[in-house]
Amino acid sequence: MSTVVTEIMLILGMILNSNLKLRWGDKEWHIGKENRKSEDAILKDTLFRLTADIDHRYMSDIFDIADRMKVKFEQVITEKHCWFTLYRFTDLIYDEVCKRIRRNNLKLKFSEQSIDSYINDILQTIGREYAVLQTKAKLVKCEEQYPDWKDIETDMRGILADSIHAMKRCMITLFTEKVKLYEEYVDKFLEKSAKKNCIDKPIGKNKGYIKAFGGAI
Repeated sequence: MSTVVTEIMLILGMILNSNLKLRWGDKEWHIGKENRKSEDAILKDTLFRLTADIDHRYMSDIFDIADRMKVKFEQVITEKHCWFTLYRFTDLIYDEVCKRIRRNNLKLKFSEQSIDSYINDILQTIGREYAVLQTKAKLVKCEEQYPDWKDIETDMRGILADSIHAMKRCMITLFTEKVKLYEEYVDKFLEKSAKKNCIDKPIGKNKGYIKAFGGAI
């Protein structure tokens, strides 16, 4: 009897370690650990590609917001100015914002706890750059005169804050779209460990970002 049991166990072990696929009509069953791992790896690669596409699309949207912000800053300076110095004025702001988008951890900087201090920090940097521009503009032949920073700071802050908050809303939409994508794949992974790492953890992480950004989960 023990020999029969041993043989049955050996056969079951061979089946579980094989790569069998059983099909009945539109139903399909997968037998074999290696086969399950292989299919999970394909799903993982698919999710990686789809989430990378989402990241790329929304980062493009964020830079589009920065482009529109640049145009709004031009309207703060109402007097006519030499095109070259005016271009430098808008460019120093745009460059600073784009640099921070590329280099900073926006998942941290755009959180409810950090976003106001982040805006203040950007504004202070722009203010220092503006002071340099004022000095240099006076040295050109047309002797450009730009208004004092205190006279335009409120308008500058408003435009910057509106743009940063628009970027934050864009990222909330990004996180939400990722959660929906992961939920579509929740029942497709065969291995529990793969589902945990590729679905459960990313869903929890992105929901955490949404909450930290003040969004609705």
